[in-house]
Amino acid sequence: MLFVELNIEINLWMKFATKYSKIKILDFTPEIAILSSNLSNSFHSDPADRIIIATAIKNNIPLATNDERIISSNLLQIIK
Repeated sequence: MLFVELNIEINLWMKFATKYSKIKILDFTPEIAILSSNLSNSFHSDPADRIIIATAIKNNIPLATNDERIISSNLLQIIK
């Protein structure tokens, strides 16, 4: 597992990241909630991962992961 260590408080980092960079905070919408619950349980059972996957699918953005279950699903574009 990879962790990012910040040298400033998270609220300051978020303020800086969203104002001065290309980082965008995406909304958790009812459509994403429905899509995450409609993913097959055999595909992935972790609710947080399902929300991340559904968000990537809904927003048509690639997902950086090394999770083989996600990669082999061919549901979304993967960045390894």
